[in-house]
Amino acid sequence: GRLYINGQLVSKEINNPSFSDYDKRYYYRRYNITKYLKEGTNYIGIILGNGWFKETKKLIEFTHTYSDILKCGFYILSNNEVISSSDDDIFYKKSHVVFNNIYYGETHDYSLFDKDWNIRLDNSYSLCKKCDSPKGVPTLQYLKCEEEIRDIKPVEFKRDGNVIYYDNKENIVGYAVIKPTSDYVKVIYAEELYEDGSFDLTHTSNLEDQIQNNVYLNCKNQKELKPIFTINGFRYFSVEGGVCEVVKVVHPRLKTITSFKCHNNVIR
Repeated sequence: GRLYINGQLVSKEINNPSFSDYDKRYYYRRYNITKYLKEGTNYIGIILGNGWFKETKKLIEFTHTYSDILKCGFYILSNNEVISSSDDDIFYKKSHVVFNNIYYGETHDYSLFDKDWNIRLDNSYSLCKKCDSPKGVPTLQYLKCEEEIRDIKPVEFKRDGNVIYYDNKENIVGYAVIKPTSDYVKVIYAEELYEDGSFDLTHTSNLEDQIQNNVYLNCKNQKELKPIFTINGFRYFSVEGGVCEVVKVVHPRLKTITSFKCHNNVIR
């Protein structure tokens, strides 16, 4: 999920908290939100994705899902005393992210996008329902989650109508940032190419219909497009209905403790 206080994103980390076996433990994060607060009314906004917890299209190890609903909870502490929490007065509405699955990608419909969703409350919201917490033990998470670490400028190597094909020149984990040129944009990711230059998707899928992709609908007026809940392993990608000038490399921001150099470009 992504946490906002009065419209400000509290953490740039992605897939936060980290995935776990929710029947054994589930992680929670702790933040100092003092600088985001103001006098008077404050708004807490959280946008939730399925992650491992609510898989539907492809189940974890093909057999398992933890829940058929999304769950969220929080406490706000001041001087170690609870001053607010996720109680009976929490509201929700569906976002513009109409589909997300860590194996398949995301679909965004910007006809549903509310730019002020995290700074106001109106009659488009409904009251949340109380539910049981996951079966596992709540555990404070200390490890870092993924975030945008560096940029790559991809190289265009082919065009087919309004579809542009790009090469990162290296295999990465992350996603493409798209500038839309139409109201329909589709991005497909691949690690390998066939001899004719088409995508070999067997390396990123073990199901016939499993393709890593991002689809954006009614999006022409958006400045840029990128996924919120999913990241992809890829070197090559195609863009229909837009152009890409930057690819974001995503992984935890860890301290470098060693390095490696080699004269062989393949190994390097």
